[in-house]
Amino acid sequence: KEAITYANEGLNKSIIFVEDIAGDVTVGQEPNIKVNIDGAQHNYAGVITVDGKSATYTTAGLTIKDLTFNAETISADACIRLGDGNDATRYTCNVTVDGCTFDVPGAVGIKSYTGGDKNLVIKSSTATAKAHSLIQAKGIDGIRVEKCNVYSKNGMNFNNSTNVTVDQCTTDVKGYAVRYGESSGGVGAAEKYYISNSTLKSACEDGDAVIILRGTADNSTLTITETTLDGNLKIANTANNVTIYIDGNKVATANSQEELEAALADEEVATVYLGEGKYVPRLYYGDIPTRTSLTIIGAGADKTQFAYTGSNFAGQFGLTGFDSITIRDCEILKRENVKEWGMVVFSSSNNANGVYTFENCTFNGVGTQGIYINENVSGATYNILNCTFNGDFGSEGVISIQNNANVDHIVNVLGCTFTDVPSHKIYVHYAYN
Repeated sequence: KEAITYANEGLNKSIIFVEDIAGDVTVGQEPNIKVNIDGAQHNYAGVITVDGKSATYTTAGLTIKDLTFNAETISADACIRLGDGNDATRYTCNVTVDGCTFDVPGAVGIKSYTGGDKNLVIKSSTATAKAHSLIQAKGIDGIRVEKCNVYSKNGMNFNNSTNVTVDQCTTDVKGYAVRYGESSGGVGAAEKYYISNSTLKSACEDGDAVIILRGTADNSTLTITETTLDGNLKIANTANNVTIYIDGNKVATANSQEELEAALADEEVATVYLGEGKYVPRLYYGDIPTRTSLTIIGAGADKTQFAYTGSNFAGQFGLTGFDSITIRDCEILKRENVKEWGMVVFSSSNNANGVYTFENCTFNGVGTQGIYINENVSGATYNILNCTFNGDFGSEGVISIQNNANVDHIVNVLGCTFTDVPSHKIYVHYAYN
């Protein structure tokens, strides 16, 4: 505490730990004073509160580095607090957290309370499995999180913060990995969010997703590059007019049939993430603008369902006119009272050398084919990967390959499960090649 007082008087700028320390401190920011707290790999059992004095001192600064927060209990809900929830302590500026570890059970690593803080950088830091999350932000203007490892219950919650970048980070969490916006809704500003060179993994417990956008993220743009999203529900979005790009491709989210139709009508959309519910994907004979590739990803085969509403000859949905199409993590519901053609139809107009994939999907049969391949263009590859087929798919079998002359396809059926299927798993009609 004495060293912090001296620092704020400009008498010294660096405070270096030479022992483990316990007890809470407050760092009050002053104009033109930049303080460096160097933990030197020591432990700290306490809370550091940054007092911005409600003044927005843009020339102030604070760096907290190489410090491990590892008490069993602390006096607040976060290890580093930007303000303390009192308006008089808000508006911190230029805080950097570098090389710190947050290992306090149930506590947040860094938290802001009232909004109005500016320029927070978190780098090379870790939130352990004991922690609640790495960051809980409240309206911070300018956040950069880089080279961090997050194993806490949740990952990073930016709420209604602006100018947010996540780069070279790894998460392996139970809840959300990254969350934007507040659930209170309202019309959000046109914010820009960036995620790059990261691996974001979530168990998606309690309805969470790898990435979540909520109401006050309205009108924002999220750009994701060279990043892996690992979890049953990769992107959940309840905000309005959000634009998402993944590696340069436009991505849409849909939580209703209307939103799905709007996404498919946009020919720039290459990937659609679906929320829980029942959908009718109209992908047959000019129902939507064609594009080079299209990927539809559900929230899980027990959560996102495709229902049949079309004619007997359209199948559950027909897939035509694409160089590449992928359907993942969905359930294909049985066709009630219909026993003609397939539940999914690849029919006559796909492109040579195209690649068509169903992965982690469940099919429930009732007297018709599950997947019906009826192509007269040579060279396509069909991947049916880790799918589950349940029940009776009729005498022509679960996967039915039609007898088009002079057609050469590759059909890969890998890792699939067939349950209570009384007929053929794969049926090839008078095959030529």
